[in-house]
Parts: sequence; structure tokens; C-alpha cells
Amino acid sequence: VVFQESVLKLALIADFTDSEANKFRKLLVKYREWEDAKERKKKIGAYKDKFINGLCKYIRKEQAEDLFEKCAAFSAYAFNKSHSDSYSLISYWGGYFKANHPTEYMKAVLDSTSVGDSLMFNINVLNKMGLKLLSPDINKSSSKFNIVDDITIMYDFVHIKNVTYKDAILIENTKPFISFEDFYVRSGVKNKTKIENLIFSNCFSDFGTENVIYNEFLKLRNKKKYVEEIISKDELKKRELDCISTNIKYKINDILTVLRSNVKNTKILLPNECVDAAFPVYVIGILHNYITKISKSSKKPMGIGTILDDNVSINFYVWQNAMKKFASIVLGSLVILKLDKFKDGDSIFFNDFIMNISEKENEV
Repeated sequence: VVFQESVLKLALIADFTDSEANKFRKLLVKYREWEDAKERKKKIGAYKDKFINGLCKYIRKEQAEDLFEKCAAFSAYAFNKSHSDSYSLISYWGGYFKANHPTEYMKAVLDSTSVGDSLMFNINVLNKMGLKLLSPDINKSSSKFNIVDDITIMYDFVHIKNVTYKDAILIENTKPFISFEDFYVRSGVKNKTKIENLIFSNCFSDFGTENVIYNEFLKLRNKKKYVEEIISKDELKKRELDCISTNIKYKINDILTVLRSNVKNTKILLPNECVDAAFPVYVIGILHNYITKISKSSKKPMGIGTILDDNVSINFYVWQNAMKKFASIVLGSLVILKLDKFKDGDSIFFNDFIMNISEKENEV
């Protein structure tokens, strides 16, 4: 018994009505974590006599009982046959286009990916395929990723944090722009956060550096209260990552490699080097995400964090007794963490906080 359609057919052979057969199928395949196991077993068992008695008209009782037990265990791997056919065809198409038209394939993948970790993952795939991703450009980008040449794709507007499709259309309908001031006056995009994210994703690189454009923006917004702000390279790197879910101008790995070489007597790995490493490991990277929640099993507080480099992100658990060590770490910080694994599983957990490099870079 592999597909849901098989369960339906067996139930109909056992003289279930169409409605009964479908209810039986739903009961088997829609398992809910909060549902009591005994209650679920009781509901399934209510169909047992009718199922076995109906099939006994065609097969021996022990065979009918065996089929029922197989159906009862079906939720562990239940699948819809029509979905199986569709997914197989889509996988075939995807494999063909990825192998024969990699640039077009990755453009389509990126266009259909939402902002966040999924986008970062697909950008990492693009990099591993030997393709190149360019920073967005206020005069060359559009509402979708653009193919520049056989191996190059340009970032779009819509995947910049807080920038909407409507904003992208406003920009497309009013470009080209000859300066940042021209954009500010004519584009129709006035929201402070959106313009800042366009700046820090390097959309205006043809008109000047991020610091130059950002200060021009502050002056245009309020000339009387304008005070020059100079943003450090480390902060620009964090802002780029926050705006476009990756670093294009400011590569993380180059910085991480230099920093770890200054740490003596300890082997420090980048996240992308941890795939086949023996745990525990010391990992250097950017703390990209950290949330707290209540564990379903222990009912105690716990944390889930993400550390990353240019190629890979690693998710790890933080147990209650170690959560205080994370209280002072700001997201986007460069850190060195000691991570470990359970011997009988793949789950990675936080073992110790070694250093916040963003605060102690001179010491490293």
C-alpha cells in the first residue's frame, strides 16, 4: 500500500460508500501532532470489522487483516498518486533545465523564491553552479531577476527587503535616473526604510558609495537638521545582508578567513566546512537569526539560532541552561561558537559562546 488511491480502492471493494472510503483515507493520512494516539487508534479501529468482513468475500481473513494493518500504518508514508506523478514530471523538467539551461533555470528559481533563508539557499546553489550574481542597479534592474549574459544574473527590486512589486513598477516607469537626487524627486518611492534598503543593497553604486548616497539622502530629507553619518564597513556588510539575504559587494568568507587565521591554538571552521567535520567544532560566521520558543517535548524554553557564511547556513539548538549567553549578542554579529551533535542523530546544538568578533575584533 503506497498511495492514498490504493486505500480508497480497497475500502470500496470492502463495500464502503464513497463517503466512508474518503473519511477512512483522511483519517489515515491527516495525522495531527496534538492528537492523542489512543484516540486516533480507536477511530481507525472503528472501521476494522467492516473493512475485513468486506474483503473476506474475495480473500482469506488473515490476508484481509494484514491489509488492514498495512492501511493502519499508512500515515507514516502516505502519498497521493497524482501528486507523485506531478512531482516526478516537475523534477524531470527541473533536472533537464538545470543541466542544459542553468542561467535561465536559476533565474526562474530565484524569481519564485521568497525573501529570507530560502533565497539565501538558492543563491548559494547559484554560486556553486559557477554562476555570478550582480548587485541590483537602479537603472538596470527590474521587478524580476535579469539575465546579463550566459553566466550572470542581476538582482531584482522585489527581493530587496520592504520593496514591493508596486515600488518596482514605479521605478521601472520613471528610470533612467541621472543621479540619486533625480531618483528621489521623480521615482515616487518616498518611504525612508525602502530608500535606505535600496541604498544599502548598492542600487546607486553608479552615483557614489553607500555613505555618499546615504548622506545625500539625509540632506534631501531635512537639510536644516542634517548631520553627516559615516557607516563602518562592518555595518555596511550587515546591512547588505539584511537587505538582500546575501552579501554580493561585501563577501563574508574573505573576512572570516582572515579573522580565524589570527586565532591561535584552536582549529576554526567556516560553516561550509562543517558538512563532513567531526563534531564538536568551533565555527566562525555571522549570527543571522535567533528565536526563542517553548519545547514541545520538555515544555521548557529553548532557542534556535543560525550561523552562516557566503555558502552555507547552519541551524542549531540552544538549551535553556545556555540561553543567557545569547542575551547580549546582536543579530548580524561576527561570532565564534562551539557547536556539537548528538551521537545518535544529526541535530546540532550550541555548546559554548567563544567570542563576539564584532565587539572584540582588535583582540582577535
